Amino acid sequence: MYELAYSKFFKLASDRAERPVQWRHLHGEGWYGTALDMCSKQMAGFGRYLQSIDRWHRDGRWQLQSCTRFCDVHFARSIKRAVPSSEHVEDSVWGRMRALLRCKTSEEYYSLLDLLIENEPEVKVRN
Repeated sequence: MYELAYSKFFKLASDRAERPVQWRHLHGEGWYGTALDMCSKQMAGFGRYLQSIDRWHRDGRWQLQSCTRFCDVHFARSIKRAVPSSEHVEDSVWGRMRALLRCKTSEEYYSLLDLLIENEPEVKVRN
């Protein structure tokens, strides 16, 4: 459903602008990216839409990593749902998960993710 919605939206945008919608990670120019609200169905649909316009049909996950930013408010809500009993202090699971928002590089981000996955026993934290 979301893939169809994105296809129709960007087709309409393309028609109105009288030029094709392009994405920087796919075409070398155009949109840098967009913000999503952490809805897994929305993300999957957007990834499939991008994959459908990619001449190499790279995986939807790769597409999302290349051009998506997530809403901080929704990200924070996801943390609260994952660890509802964690204290809201820096030295807690909640604080370590919030620290993902302050990572400056993808290496720093993925390093912190690996630490969370390895050291936090709650399954929701690892997912």
